[in-house]
Amino acid sequence: MARRSLYMTLLQRHLSEGEPWTEASEHALSGVAHAYDLIKQAVIGPPALRPGRRSSSADQ
Repeated sequence: MARRSLYMTLLQRHLSEGEPWTEASEHALSGVAHAYDLIKQAVIGPPALRPGRRSSSADQ
């Protein structure tokens, strides 16, 4: 049996909390993007520590 995607799991959770479909979908997509960012940071490190990154006065 195939596992449901993170998006579908989050969408169902938000819908069960009574959110309108469009709002639930937006929150689910936001959750997927956040999870992607966390995984990316775990694999290649936070943006400030990535190779080739130059520090600027805007970072400080």
